[in-house]
Amino acid sequence: MKSLYFRIVVTFILIAMVSSVVALLVSNFYHLNHLRTYNEQKIRNIAKEIIALYEQSPNEDLDRYLKHVGNMGFQFYAVNERMEGRFYGGAFKHREIDPDVIRRVLNGEIYHGMLERSYWLKIVGIFENSLRNSIGLPIRAQGETYALFIRPNLEQQIGDVRILLAYLLGITFVTSLALIAIFTRYIVKPVQRLTEATNEIVHGRYDIRMDVTRKDEIGNLARHFATMAQSLKRLDEMRQEFVANVSHEIRSPLTSIQGFTQSILSGGLPREEEERYLRIIEEESRRM
Repeated sequence: MKSLYFRIVVTFILIAMVSSVVALLVSNFYHLNHLRTYNEQKIRNIAKEIIALYEQSPNEDLDRYLKHVGNMGFQFYAVNERMEGRFYGGAFKHREIDPDVIRRVLNGEIYHGMLERSYWLKIVGIFENSLRNSIGLPIRAQGETYALFIRPNLEQQIGDVRILLAYLLGITFVTSLALIAIFTRYIVKPVQRLTEATNEIVHGRYDIRMDVTRKDEIGNLARHFATMAQSLKRLDEMRQEFVANVSHEIRSPLTSIQGFTQSILSGGLPREEEERYLRIIEEESRRM
């Protein structure tokens, strides 16, 4: 049989886990309805600013320009009209992308990969280091059109923050489990003491000590239990006294009856004496 301590600890752990799942789902809903479009628009504006900055110096080498910008915390993939591509900045973990997407960008369309990608948890899309999870825009360099796919290098920009947040959440969860285990024992201990006190009463020991200084419900229960134990003690004492008195009251007439009966059975008594003894036996029997 599982103990109360085990049940309470498991209950608190399940509450913590369910709360975490609910928080994740609420965050996912908030991201889907408020932050997702805003985040995509923000990155798209940054991409346009990067392209606009390059177009101010159209004779600058695009390769060297993208290397410098990539070192500032961005990931690039530039593809020319011959479908020849090159990566800049941080490496993409997944480099697959539909060639039709590249052609659409070369023809002047904008690729909204952060909105087009489908996830069960939309909030996960922020951290997917994938070429498909990027913004694609056309850019002109040295008389040639390129499809430029851009996304922030989150590992470089907020990598330390993610690690710190992971440590924070992990330590918080582990500390919560430890505190639940410790303080649940503090809650269950008085109940265990009440169980021990109940066993003592069952075995006839009524002089028990309870913690009656607490001001909560368990303290009230302990005080009532101590009062009940004293009442049971007095009741047991009264019972024992009653049994002793009854035993004494029964023993005296039985002794008299036994003595007079033996005298009669022994014979040799006058008729009047036997009759007197018999009357005494009758009286004692009636009194009993």
